[in-house]
Amino acid sequence: MRELSIVIVSWNTKALLRDCLESIRNLDAKVFVADNASSDGSPELVEAEFPKVTLIRTGANLGFARANNLALKQATGRYWLLLNSDTLVPEGALEALVAALDVHPEAAVAGSLLLNADGSLQPSWARFPNVNSELTGELNRGQCPYTDAQLSNEMGRKTLIPFACDWVGGAVYCVRASAAQKAGLLDEKFFMYSEETEWCHRLKRVTGGTTILVPASTVTHLGGGSSRAVPKATRQRMWRSSLRFFLLTKGILGALLPSAVATGRFFLSPLRRQQGT
Repeated sequence: MRELSIVIVSWNTKALLRDCLESIRNLDAKVFVADNASSDGSPELVEAEFPKVTLIRTGANLGFARANNLALKQATGRYWLLLNSDTLVPEGALEALVAALDVHPEAAVAGSLLLNADGSLQPSWARFPNVNSELTGELNRGQCPYTDAQLSNEMGRKTLIPFACDWVGGAVYCVRASAAQKAGLLDEKFFMYSEETEWCHRLKRVTGGTTILVPASTVTHLGGGSSRAVPKATRQRMWRSSLRFFLLTKGILGALLPSAVATGRFFLSPLRRQQGT
């Protein structure tokens, strides 16, 4: 499957990274690991155990977007895949993504159906964030035409056709190379979070390419591999990223209200936790 280049950004997730790379070892794809100056031996692991993987030592913690872009500038093939280091990819999952993009030339991005470690669903699609999602703290998943029971049925979901959505999460994010080259790579002013959402928005605006979720492609996403180490910084980055997303997609005036609500939630949530509410 040399039409696919896979990019994994790593930061101090050595054990998870090993399992992830092992799960895709037999794929005939170009694989890059962009290591954000890990101190846990992650780059040495790649060199010792996965010699066919192209290791990029970034020299510092550049964040998700910048590290991915370093590798994407070397990517080849018709499709480029962003893959989190805390994922486990079963046989056939990535082939299903490529097949879906082949069948749907109108799509610029395809995402897998993500599962938790226990096999339960992990929603990885949504409408773009807005005032309502900031007020409620919940994303709108209503674009999915299937029930949870249908998506949870291991055999049945293999027959479900892909559905269009506004964006899919960056844990497993397959982008058409020609669309990415036209719209530009990830916005490097996002350190982490919301960059894949903004990319879906920009790809649609610039190229007309849609985003699809492919139920027949399932990947286990353990979640939070790097973020758990820095919970306070993670909250701050999520907030700042949401502000940038609203600014880029709605303009200065359009971003005022959702940004104000997001800021209120950010500053009030610690108080609510202290009060036990």
